[in-house]
Amino acid sequence: CYQQALSDSGYAPMIYLKIGMALYENRLYTAAYMTTTSLLEICPEEMVEAYAYHALFCYYVRKDDEYLEYRKIAYEKDPKLAEMVLGEITL
Repeated sequence: CYQQALSDSGYAPMIYLKIGMALYENRLYTAAYMTTTSLLEICPEEMVEAYAYHALFCYYVRKDDEYLEYRKIAYEKDPKLAEMVLGEITL
């Protein structure tokens, strides 16, 4: 189902992100993490929301160093969005 959505979209970066979000909402944290890992390899710099969501998914798969790295990037790129996605999460 997700592969079909990616294929149909021409592997659009926003579809990767939406799939990651759907996986996260279904508590499939590792799959969500892997999706945004792939996304960050192809994503344009201006797709700032990818960094905040990747940080969130890193947190749930216990990749603490990676979480801190992407949290920092997310807050640098868009503090309001980072705050909305990451909120009060601390290590």
